[in-house]
Amino acid sequence: MAQKFLTQYFNILSRYIVKLNAKTGAKIWSASMPLNDIDVGKKSGYETISFTSDGGFIVGGYCNYQSDEFPVFKSSGQVDSGKPILQKFPATVANAATMPSAPTPAWTYICNDAVF
Repeated sequence: MAQKFLTQYFNILSRYIVKLNAKTGAKIWSASMPLNDIDVGKKSGYETISFTSDGGFIVGGYCNYQSDEFPVFKSSGQVDSGKPILQKFPATVANAATMPSAPTPAWTYICNDAVF
């Protein structure tokens, strides 16, 4: 499992997850997260991933980015013009052989906001 930073297309920044084969580096699946999530906004990105003891993973990055400039890669937790976000995905997502649509996080935490 790996994460890809983000893409820019007509002023939209998208959270994006890529699962890779650890031995070959071949892409197994990829998923762009929804752009219509009102709590996340149309400008968001994942920057880090951590695997959990239950077989799932947590991705972290930023959401609700407000600037018109392309964000600096890897904010190191210093999210200018946005909010830090963490999303937990279960082992079923991590172990999936295909991902026909965006996976649903088990939980989402947005700094200074409520846990969903």
